[in-house]
This record gives sequence, C-alpha cells and structure tokens, in this order.
Amino acid sequence: MTKVSRFKVKRDILDWFMGNLWRAFTLVDTKNEMEGMLRALLSRNEIVMLAKRIQIAKMLTEGYDYRTIRNTVHVTDPTIAKISLNLDDYPEVLSVVNKLHDEEENLKNKYDSTSLRNRYPSYYALDTLIESLSKPSRKRSRKTSLFTNRANTNKL
Repeated sequence: MTKVSRFKVKRDILDWFMGNLWRAFTLVDTKNEMEGMLRALLSRNEIVMLAKRIQIAKMLTEGYDYRTIRNTVHVTDPTIAKISLNLDDYPEVLSVVNKLHDEEENLKNKYDSTSLRNRYPSYYALDTLIESLSKPSRKRSRKTSLFTNRANTNKL
C-alpha cells in the first residue's frame, strides 16, 4: 500500500486540495492528456493500483465471480469486496464503468472482421470466394444422382 505523508494537513486545506484534484480530472479532454497527467503525478505502482481497481469494478458489473477476478487481476478478496461495496455506495462509478464497457463494445464492433466484410464486400470478395469454394458442397454428386434416378425409374 502506498504511504501517506506523516505531515498532517488541516482539513480545510485538504478539502481545497481535493477540490483541485476533482477539477483537474474534469478539465482533461483527451486520453493522452490524462495519461500524461497521471504519469507525471503518480508512481507506476499507484497507476497499477488504480487500473486494477477499475478492472475489478468492470468485472463485477459484468458478472464475474470473486475467484475469477482474483485470478485475473491478482488481488485479494477484501479488495474485491471493498470495490463491490463502493459500487453500491457510489453510482457514479457504475455509470463510468458502463460507459467504458460501451466504448469497448463499439471498438470491438468497429474492428470486427465480420463487420469489415459487411462494410467492404468488394475488398473481401476473393477471401469470400475462397471460403465458399473450400466448404463442402451440399449438392449430390452426378454419380449419386444418376444412380438414384435409375433406381426410381426401374421401380416404375
């Protein structure tokens, strides 16, 4: 766990610091600005801790169980429980996690090969043709068709 300075700050001054922090986050316009700000202000371990907590919140909202989260993110059950309780207490986190999930789905659909094939069919025409030729044909072979027709005509 990251240590907090042993020098105490008065409550009203700390509130002012926290207000500046919230405003700083809301003033960031792009991903690059946010990344630069976090890398400048936080240590690598602090960034990793924050990223893990966001991932825990995301996985909890997607319905993963504690064991899966623990094994994927490599955190303890109390950490997962703390994030789970905070999701209930702070619905703002839930809204941000849902936006993150929606953005990931949009990116996944944007770069999904099937959607690209649907958007640019002429570009993928050769691939589609090769795939269709490599699939086994459902039609009966000529030999089977002739044999079936002879058997049916002999019965008549």
